[in-house]
Amino acid sequence: MPGFSCRVCLEVEITESVLQQGLAAFACLNRIEALGCAIVLDDFGAGYASLSSIKHLPLVRLKIDREFVHDVEHNPCSVAIIETILTLATKLGMDVVAEGVETEAQLQRLKTLGCRIFQGYLFGRPTDPAALLPALRVPVS
Repeated sequence: MPGFSCRVCLEVEITESVLQQGLAAFACLNRIEALGCAIVLDDFGAGYASLSSIKHLPLVRLKIDREFVHDVEHNPCSVAIIETILTLATKLGMDVVAEGVETEAQLQRLKTLGCRIFQGYLFGRPTDPAALLPALRVPVS
């Protein structure tokens, strides 16, 4: 398509629980990455990921678990965890997505912490895939 560029056309999201499967999971994820897919770690901070596993995975993005976003306006522990995740991701060359953003106050607090990518009900509710089809059609010239 003229004028359209895509660095990565497919992202594969995994949860931290996948990391419990050990070396076999790492090998599989490395093969997926070698095919040109991006690997994203979902719900980061809520489960099983160790810093060692993060170091060895071909991740492009961490998604901060909504548990920390939920009370970011008034919980210093959540703020500290989010700041740490943002710093870690930046140092490792990864993007960060804050999941579960539901209020303008959460959004503004996350922005002040340095987060730039957001996901949640504040931006839109889940949509039936069939309802998205008209928006995905590319006009033919």
